[in-house]
Amino acid sequence: MFEFAAVLFGLISAGSWGFADFFVGKSARTLGSAKAALLVNTIQAVVYSILYVLFLAKDVTFTSEGVIYALIGSIFFAGAQASFFKAMRFGPVGLVSSISSTYPLVALLVGVILFAVGVSVVKVVGIVFIVAGVMVASGLLEKSKHRLGKGPLVALLPAFGWGVGLGFISQALSLMDWQGTLLIELLVAPVVLLIGLPCIKGDEHVTLGSLAKGARLPVVWMSGLLQMSGLLALNVGIVRKPSEAAVIVAVSSCYPALTIFLALRHLKETIPLVPLIGGIVGIVGVIILALG
Repeated sequence: MFEFAAVLFGLISAGSWGFADFFVGKSARTLGSAKAALLVNTIQAVVYSILYVLFLAKDVTFTSEGVIYALIGSIFFAGAQASFFKAMRFGPVGLVSSISSTYPLVALLVGVILFAVGVSVVKVVGIVFIVAGVMVASGLLEKSKHRLGKGPLVALLPAFGWGVGLGFISQALSLMDWQGTLLIELLVAPVVLLIGLPCIKGDEHVTLGSLAKGARLPVVWMSGLLQMSGLLALNVGIVRKPSEAAVIVAVSSCYPALTIFLALRHLKETIPLVPLIGGIVGIVGVIILALG
């Protein structure tokens, strides 16, 4: 029987990320993907750094190998963030959230290839669901004229980036505390995005004035704070209930369902039935993968 506390941590994480993706979609469309990504990740870095100094830094240990893994993973995470905001700008938000949430499959493949992680029968079932769901949701099986557009295809990039990043972050977590690992992850992201801004901004006009104006938008702050809250809930839950880690991760993986609901209701999005089913199948595959 699952512990209520484990389910609660998973629900907090899922709720935070579900609302966060909705606000990310609004932020990307309001500001542009590059400005929104830079601001949201900067907010996360600043707020978490304050929390770290005030409450989390005690008895945290760093190892050289762990820091290297964390840095590599964080760079991939930053790239994933850039492409995720771009995909959200294209939309549909609900479908982009579903496809990008399949990153645990890539993380598993990284673990198998680089770190000799074992694969169970249940995980294989999860892989089949994810691959099938992504192919249907992204329109890879449809004729070109019937595809949904750039959003679902671009959403494959954050799924890849987050997956590779998570593979390395998982190794960092096995070598040092989650507080320090998350600090590196959140601090590296805005730095990488700022350095890569000329390459990722496209035709966006990015100035200090436009960034300052964007920093005053509530949707930007909601995006950053909710993304960070989801990460905190996930990490704290796993540390407090390590025996229920799979349950926490599985429950947290349901977050795209909330994003889909919010996008359909408040963004007036229309998602064709077949791609929507594909997105749901992909989410189910992620949950199976987590429990396997």
